[in-house]
Amino acid sequence: MAAENNVVLLDFSEPLIVMRMVGVPDTAEMLRSLAEIERVTIGWKFNITLVDLSRQTEAPSLETRRAIAEAPKGEQVSRGTAIFGASFAMRTIGALLVNVMNMKQKNASVTKFFTTEAEARAWLQQRADMPE
Repeated sequence: MAAENNVVLLDFSEPLIVMRMVGVPDTAEMLRSLAEIERVTIGWKFNITLVDLSRQTEAPSLETRRAIAEAPKGEQVSRGTAIFGASFAMRTIGALLVNVMNMKQKNASVTKFFTTEAEARAWLQQRADMPE
């Protein structure tokens, strides 16, 4: 795993997207990551997303949060996003950002916060196993 700061490390294993935030990724890094997710997952039937905030040192800037909320969302179905490793402050900001994003999306995804990665992965597996 890269030792860089202020990046989003991505890993893909259909239907799972893993996003690990390191430091405080800026607007350009977040938009680059979202574009890569769109590119890699374009043929997937659906996705589930695991977001690791355990190495994010502080919340992203207001500018970055706005850019994420306003970024174009693809037509792909998301069955859920599980976030772990977030402080109380980051969970609060994250919940607000998720609400804004869900208002703009046709296929609003269920997003939940978890204490551990194992809990988050277990919930995502349940979401992936749901009948169509």
